[in-house]
Amino acid sequence: MLAFLCVVLFLWLGFKILGLLLRLSWSIWKVLAGLVLALCVPFLIVCLVVLGGIFLLLPLIAVGLLYAILKACT
Repeated sequence: MLAFLCVVLFLWLGFKILGLLLRLSWSIWKVLAGLVLALCVPFLIVCLVVLGGIFLLLPLIAVGLLYAILKACT
């Protein structure tokens, strides 16, 4: 029973340390997410255009432009 308690406490401490590390490295994660987004979005657009998904892309462009205009106005 004592071994089980030690294992539970060790796992709890490990998850607390992992949470702390994730909070400390949050800016690194944001940079990596930005890089992935910057690399994947052009590829997605090319695939949509090639596969005839331009009709799906037009509403996304409209929403993006609307968002940019509203963000610039506020």
